[in-house]
Amino acid sequence: MGKVSQSLLQRQCMSLLTICGNFFQVISNQLNKNVDPCDDFYSYACGGFSKTYHLSAEQSSETGFTIVNDDNMEVLRQAMETAAYNYSQVWHE
Repeated sequence: MGKVSQSLLQRQCMSLLTICGNFFQVISNQLNKNVDPCDDFYSYACGGFSKTYHLSAEQSSETGFTIVNDDNMEVLRQAMETAAYNYSQVWHE
């Protein structure tokens, strides 16, 4: 295997390890490790989620889709604010 191919493979492996590590962290945060899964599996498996994500007054439920939507809206808001700031800086120079 040439140096370029080996380097590419190493970068891909590191990227995959990062993704797996992030995924593990997300799953691990969903668990309530203070509960014995043999006593109350639902609380063990979902307890961390309910501690992390709280319903607002206008919400009747919280799902992965609403979390992703809320996160995406926050990213878009920040991008628009940054773009507006950068645009205003260009015109004030």
